[in-house]
Amino acid sequence: MGSTTVTPTITNNSNGTTTLTFTKSVSANASEDLVYSVKVNGEEKINEVENDTLTLNSITTDENIVVKAEKIIYEVIEGARQTYTITTSKDAPFKINADYSLFQGNGKVEIDNKEIGKENYTSKEGSTVIIFNQRFMDTLKVGTHTLTVTFNDGGNAYTTFNVSKVTEQEKIGPNNKKGSPNTGDNILTIILVFFISLFGLITVVLLTNRDSLKHSTKYLLKILLTFSIIGALSILLALIIKK
Repeated sequence: MGSTTVTPTITNNSNGTTTLTFTKSVSANASEDLVYSVKVNGEEKINEVENDTLTLNSITTDENIVVKAEKIIYEVIEGARQTYTITTSKDAPFKINADYSLFQGNGKVEIDNKEIGKENYTSKEGSTVIIFNQRFMDTLKVGTHTLTVTFNDGGNAYTTFNVSKVTEQEKIGPNNKKGSPNTGDNILTIILVFFISLFGLITVVLLTNRDSLKHSTKYLLKILLTFSIIGALSILLALIIKK
């Protein structure tokens, strides 16, 4: 981890003014995106600082001077650590609790420390909302990515998100191989073929025994009714198995 140190120096000038100069020392791996605050007796004077120098005139009493260097961190309040699924998800929205005016103009969006072109996302107010489009998101590699949004006041928002992809096996279901019929479909097909064959067989018998048709009608009706009930129950069973 790096660090940043701000060192103030106070110089009493011969012309009666007092000069406050503060220098910034940044070590390796430290962020330089800092926001400075210079208060004299509780009054903010940062707007009067030029080239890291503040000039105070007519100092007659002790002055309480406070110099701060701090980093502004905004929070991703919606969309943090979300999972985007390639070709399935429509977009990837992120909402940040920073005023949208702080992003307009020079705001910057980075993924994995690489700046993202504005053609790949839209932004809008409602705090600040960044929405990556599907065309761009589908080009990212599967895995975890880091999002950094930088605002005009030097503040940043950070989060991670995950990109996944649906496999072919997941698309067709865990219990079926690609191209393999469902077990329920097989059973249903066999039952239907059986009853079609049985109906054909009964038709042939009736046509070849017309003389005995009158005497056997009631018997045949009973047989057909029995097979119809068995067939209906079998089809119902096949449908249950299919589910």
